[in-house]
Amino acid sequence: MRISTTKEYDSDNGISDAENIISRYINEIIGVILFYPYNHKDSAEWYEKPLKNGFVIRKNDFEELICYPYVGYIGLHSHKPQKLEEFKKFLNDRKVKYYEVPENQDGIDIWRECFEEKNDVVQAEKIMEVCNSYRIKEWIKELRT
Repeated sequence: MRISTTKEYDSDNGISDAENIISRYINEIIGVILFYPYNHKDSAEWYEKPLKNGFVIRKNDFEELICYPYVGYIGLHSHKPQKLEEFKKFLNDRKVKYYEVPENQDGIDIWRECFEEKNDVVQAEKIMEVCNSYRIKEWIKELRT
């Protein structure tokens, strides 16, 4: 299984673009992984408590899994809680499975190191590192069960 990560969204739209990807590829969608890194620092921005993130997982004709990151990247409107609830309703209406990653896995806050620096670009990169390094394959397995 080969997994590639691609950015196919407009940074002004966030969840709206995720919905467009799902609608466009509805027959190829495996599901959606939702995860919520939480910045526990006193200086955290309101949208980092938690920072809503996710991937749309699609399987193409070449048996590749394509992961579209879409929700929580800096500057998106989709940090608003009602957008997440609307998105879950959208998924349920289309019978698209989703898996919500618990904040702590194996007793460890896997996101804590992502908020060590205040630089938003570095935070986004660290979140992607956590996802790519050792968790995304596990989450896809959970999504498929």
